[in-house]
Amino acid sequence: MTNRHDASGPESTRRNGLSIDRIASAPFPYGMVAASVGDAVAWIYNERGARNVWVAEPSSSGAWQARSVTAYTGDDGIDIADLRWSGDGRWLVYTRGGDSGGRDAVNPLSLPAGPKAGAIWAAPLDGGEPQRLGAGYASAPRPKGDAVVFLDGGQPFIAAIDGGEPAPLFRDRGQVSGLSWSPGGEPGLRQPSVHAQPDRPL
Repeated sequence: MTNRHDASGPESTRRNGLSIDRIASAPFPYGMVAASVGDAVAWIYNERGARNVWVAEPSSSGAWQARSVTAYTGDDGIDIADLRWSGDGRWLVYTRGGDSGGRDAVNPLSLPAGPKAGAIWAAPLDGGEPQRLGAGYASAPRPKGDAVVFLDGGQPFIAAIDGGEPAPLFRDRGQVSGLSWSPGGEPGLRQPSVHAQPDRPL
């Protein structure tokens, strides 16, 4: 009998230049979202542990072109989640850090500073630097594109999308679980709708 090597075995792996390191470091895209205006799409790209936000849109020739709008480097264990477009399609809002969408504090590198929960960031598509809006999770960009509401410790906050100090939207006796804007996004006419956890009173 002739012994045959499994095509997926170590010899085949060496011949093809594959290795566990190359397989484990293969880029991994996830969390794709489409803009509400225009034809652009965005997603999160994990390449060798470095998570970044990417966007693709058609050029004047009709060919799609992809580019990164953040430049995080290194496998620091810091996740990116909850990617959202601003209503005007000019910003991408995301949660960076923490676990469970930024709600839970973690310390992936065992740093002396201790565990940290997520923070809300906004990256402009015009090439500017991402702006940290504040600690929090569950962001909801305003439809007109100028502000973002989000939660921190179960309480709602609002911040300008281009940066600045976040301000409490209101104080709730319980824990708010989600925020959403009215279709017009006019706070003078209607505040963001608040959905409270059913076992926590407003």
